[in-house]
Amino acid sequence: MRAAPDEKARSESWWAVHKDNQVASELGAFRAAVAHRFGDEGVREMLRAAGQPGMVNAPSVALQQRKELDQVAELTATLKQSERAAASVAQRQAETERQGQRRGLRM
Repeated sequence: MRAAPDEKARSESWWAVHKDNQVASELGAFRAAVAHRFGDEGVREMLRAAGQPGMVNAPSVALQQRKELDQVAELTATLKQSERAAASVAQRQAETERQGQRRGLRM
């Protein structure tokens, strides 16, 4: 998902990953664990950092574990970006279909 060059590719990778129920379940558990460990504000900070190393501050994380915190933050941001891309693409597709149906009714 991280390597996807654009929103459409991120959306496609999001749906491909979520077709496998085991993988989708693991990702859901990861996100829940991150939210539980760092709280809503910590997750928001990770999303604002958008995967940039050193941008997330968690007082409960020791200095020698900052690299791992950066990895968690990057994955959290990537998952959210991909989820948003999938929702955006789906919304545009639905709107395109509705417009096509309206055009068909006018003819």
